[in-house]
Amino acid sequence: MTRKSLSDYFAEIVELSWREYLAQERSPDVTSRQALLFAIVRACVEGKLGAIQTSLDRLDGPVARNIKTILPKFYTEFPYAKSVAVASSVDDGMPTLPSSTEPETQTISSTPQNPPSDNGLDPEPLVPEELPTGKLRPVIDKMMDSPQNIPESILKATQACDKYDYSLGNPTVKSAIVAGLINLAHNGKMSAIDEILNQLDGKVAEVYHLLGDDVVTTSYALEAPAGATKDENGVYRIENKSMGALWIPRLEKDNKRGGR
Repeated sequence: MTRKSLSDYFAEIVELSWREYLAQERSPDVTSRQALLFAIVRACVEGKLGAIQTSLDRLDGPVARNIKTILPKFYTEFPYAKSVAVASSVDDGMPTLPSSTEPETQTISSTPQNPPSDNGLDPEPLVPEELPTGKLRPVIDKMMDSPQNIPESILKATQACDKYDYSLGNPTVKSAIVAGLINLAHNGKMSAIDEILNQLDGKVAEVYHLLGDDVVTTSYALEAPAGATKDENGVYRIENKSMGALWIPRLEKDNKRGGR
């Protein structure tokens, strides 16, 4: 029988209610593997950001780096051209490259929100069944739309459960972990605020300008091709998009080689 990885077992633990978690944590048969994961949970609830970040990385995966590369444009100038060729209406079969070099932006809609419970203490409305199991990022998204007092109420409920008092509720482990993160943000800890921003909106783009300035070549043709326009000096020029497209795979390959 294949033994579960620590991350797989951790994904199961975060789905437990706090009462179920306590039963496992206090069991005399706890293994060192289990004790390690229980220690992570405790550190998260106590507001230790490093433990929360470790939990997010293990369960949801690290937030991807947002890298934007700005390539130079390639132009051909026609200093002796006095006119521009008429565009052909016949499809020559050549693919047309997009004129914009800006990356497309995708907007991901959030999961429809369920209203919180009347007393604001029951964690179940914050972690509806349709959310992925064993994940924390969707819980952050959900809890950020809940009343501001919810994270603190969840943490108080865990403290009461530790003393066998379940009158304040019985939150899930993943709700308690996320409450620990959001509570840090409410208290003004900038690293926690940055973590929430990264988890929900992604990391700020790292912009790299490659190869320097635009590249201009000269053609001595007496007629500029269709699509050419005059620059500020009155010289016809046209962007060579195919040349730019040829550079992209090579630059990506070089970037991967130098990224280690």
